[in-house]
Amino acid sequence: MKKLILVCAIVLLSNSVMAKSKKKSVFVKEAKKQEIFDSFVYPAKVEPIVNAMVLSESQGIVEKISTPLGAKVKSKQSLVKVRHTDPVFKYRPVTLKAPVTGVVSKVFVSEGSLVSKGQKILQVTDPNKVKIKIEVAAKDLKFIKTGLVGSFTARGLQKSVKLKVLGVSPFVDPATGTATAELEIENKKNSLTPGILGKVIFKSNIHNGFVFMENAIYYQGKKTYVRLTEKEGEIYKIKKVEVNLGAKRRGQVEIVSGLKDGMMVIERASGFLPDGAEVTIGNLPKKKEDKAKL
Repeated sequence: MKKLILVCAIVLLSNSVMAKSKKKSVFVKEAKKQEIFDSFVYPAKVEPIVNAMVLSESQGIVEKISTPLGAKVKSKQSLVKVRHTDPVFKYRPVTLKAPVTGVVSKVFVSEGSLVSKGQKILQVTDPNKVKIKIEVAAKDLKFIKTGLVGSFTARGLQKSVKLKVLGVSPFVDPATGTATAELEIENKKNSLTPGILGKVIFKSNIHNGFVFMENAIYYQGKKTYVRLTEKEGEIYKIKKVEVNLGAKRRGQVEIVSGLKDGMMVIERASGFLPDGAEVTIGNLPKKKEDKAKL
């Protein structure tokens, strides 16, 4: 009789151990509202606002270049002298002057070069006044509006530069499917060198909401659900809740209704989880553990 009682006790104990070992392990995430937004990233180029081209006014030979590459010049300052080559009439050399104040950024000819009327001679740029240009995809034009604030980053910059949209072209180039947008730097002290390539990042449709990995969502017919863990005494059980989904962003999905702050949503599980099943939580937040001990 004693042996029979001992055997029964062992069987019951082993069944209890097996039942505990059969509990599925889950990993949860607490429902907390966070900032949600749509990101728009575009390649960008820094271009000078003031970029004047000096053209030859007549045919002739470049007699003298007074301002070499990189020289600072003022508006109306003499830059180049072009001598006429007419063998009959002797004309006074034509002096080409700087149309704006800036720096000689390009020299297209050398002294002694034969040039024709309208040919490019020099380029004068003001490196202190720049703008940033991007090409906006046609589908994004409804989001990229004048005044929208973004940031510019490039290799070599220690931190991003804040900027805003100055204007967007209403015409889409049929060859590229994009429209040109110009942006200005908000802090004029942030000087950027013309010609730098980088990227511009915008945030649009900014709001607060719940975001979870797509693994947390499951479907039954046309309805969508998430599984929660609820504490009953010393055990945790599964409960499913119907939710409504919003936009998907970078592998995550927004839940627009059905959740409340503090709910523990299951994102991963070690197996199938029927409603009401007991589970163990592999990553229970400390504050939840502390409350459980109390």
